[in-house]
Amino acid sequence: LHLNKSAPSSSSSSFISLLGSMAGDKSNSSSMSSIKNSKKRNRSNRGREPSSSSSSHHSSSSSSSSSRISSTSDDGKRINPARKGEKGEMLVVPLELKCVTAMSAVRVYVPKDIRSVENRESVGKAIREVRRRFPDGVPLLDPVEDLKITDSAFLKLVRRLESLENRIRKHKARKSKDLDVKYSMYERYLALESKIKEAESKVKECMEDTKLKNTLKGMTRVLRRLGHTTEDNVVALKGRVACEISSCNELVVAEIILSNMLNDLTVEQVVALLSCLVFSDKSDDRVQLKEELHKPLRQMQNCIKKVAQAMEDARLPIDVDDFVDQFKPSMMDIVYAWVKGAKFVDICKLTDIFEGTIIRCIRRLEELMRQMSSAAKLIGNTELEDKFQDGIAKLKRDIIFAASLYL
Repeated sequence: LHLNKSAPSSSSSSFISLLGSMAGDKSNSSSMSSIKNSKKRNRSNRGREPSSSSSSHHSSSSSSSSSRISSTSDDGKRINPARKGEKGEMLVVPLELKCVTAMSAVRVYVPKDIRSVENRESVGKAIREVRRRFPDGVPLLDPVEDLKITDSAFLKLVRRLESLENRIRKHKARKSKDLDVKYSMYERYLALESKIKEAESKVKECMEDTKLKNTLKGMTRVLRRLGHTTEDNVVALKGRVACEISSCNELVVAEIILSNMLNDLTVEQVVALLSCLVFSDKSDDRVQLKEELHKPLRQMQNCIKKVAQAMEDARLPIDVDDFVDQFKPSMMDIVYAWVKGAKFVDICKLTDIFEGTIIRCIRRLEELMRQMSSAAKLIGNTELEDKFQDGIAKLKRDIIFAASLYL
């Protein structure tokens, strides 16, 4: 028998992994250790077998004396470790890695050929001698002292593991006689809880799908009521006009264009009115519109209310007043003065809105008018198309549309 607490780094001797739950519980010492390998498996699974020069004690994953390691022999018979006091025979059986929970520094050398009964029995004697010398359990490998692992993250995990093991040893449930029954019931509880969470997730997905379907049905009803589609859900002319708009709410823009309210307005009035569609920031200014802008604003708000009312009738989540209020007239006077030819420094004095916000709003307004010009061309209204083009020409000037402020 060769016992050594320090496994050499290089040696040609074969070795055996000792099995049994000796990691900390004396009651586990009754589990019979098994030897790995046979002649047939030695040829086909040579890469899986332990062939290095050193060996460590492997503790099985069983946690009580009632847990037993079992395997099946080549002739199909069930193999179990001998109980305490029973006479057993040393056999070579395969071992799964999940059965190993700990490793020891104790090493046992075995004969090169363990096919004979005598050699296997000699290994059994060596294992029994190890148990006799270490009645309190085979000493485990220390990751710091024996394996020289100094990584801080690993050491933190080791300390956490020791703390958890200490809590497990002190837990009152460990002394319970029906611990196995309670543990199996808890495992079943966890499995059922997992199924409940999975079912709740599926229910949530179904509710989201149902909510999305209801929203789509409501949007379809809105399009039909506003005349964007026919009863057969075919896109109408109004719907094609709305498809040309992407800079703001396309339903509102289509309603404004086809209501013919823009036909009687001047270019300056049209541009100033459309600024409400692209400006939604808050402003502390009290809006004081020119007289020629009051009536167009009321007409546009009526078109917006019509769209909001159709959405509310279709049971879509919307507040009519909030929907109307999001189109703010704070930029109307500024844009009106800009298209009249005022300088940028002068229009900035008319409001407390930031200069960057003014520039961004006018740029978006120019993009909206290009899209509305295409929509007017689509319906064949050349007069309205020309009006939009004139508005673009009056908007697109000076520092607001400069390629760079450094030029």
